[in-house]
Amino acid sequence: MILPAINVTVALLGSVFLLLYACRKFNLTYHWVKIKSSIRLLYEERVIFISTVVISLYTTTNTVVLGLFVSATEVGYFTVSLSLLNVINSVISIPVSSAIFPFIGNSFAKNRETGLDVIRKVLPMISYLTFFAGIVLFIFAPLIINLFYGNQFHDAVLSFRIMAFTPFIISLSNVFGIQTMLNLNMDKTFFSLSKAL
Repeated sequence: MILPAINVTVALLGSVFLLLYACRKFNLTYHWVKIKSSIRLLYEERVIFISTVVISLYTTTNTVVLGLFVSATEVGYFTVSLSLLNVINSVISIPVSSAIFPFIGNSFAKNRETGLDVIRKVLPMISYLTFFAGIVLFIFAPLIINLFYGNQFHDAVLSFRIMAFTPFIISLSNVFGIQTMLNLNMDKTFFSLSKAL
């Protein structure tokens, strides 16, 4: 119960902070939007919407698929590792990508080269941060698993180490896919890559 609570709390606090910051910085105000307008927007941006659904499907059904081939105990070890890494992603990757998305979008709005120049500057910083995090997670995997789950889940260390660099991979995917391709209006290519993955 503690792990999901941490996951939800971190995501909620991050979202509230970013929302309040955006409202203050850009003088945003709220108004009700008609359902018809929301449906029209989903239709107009259907490529991105469907891409996101596809990505969610192949990232959330892996536990079910794994259960068809291995024992419930092994699925448990995998789920333990995945749940913990999801919390870590919500602390590292998601806030970073949320913070830089408007900045990069604004750069691309000026012109293509300005946007790509910002991507070139941001990419090394994100790569080093998340890769270093992966190294720390790999090295201290036994300590991390023991801290959150106890000695009885020691066998989850291997799966945790195998997935230790997912924050790095997710961050690169976010920069190249969402931050770059979508800002370059490469929606259909992004959708095709999502299906291929």
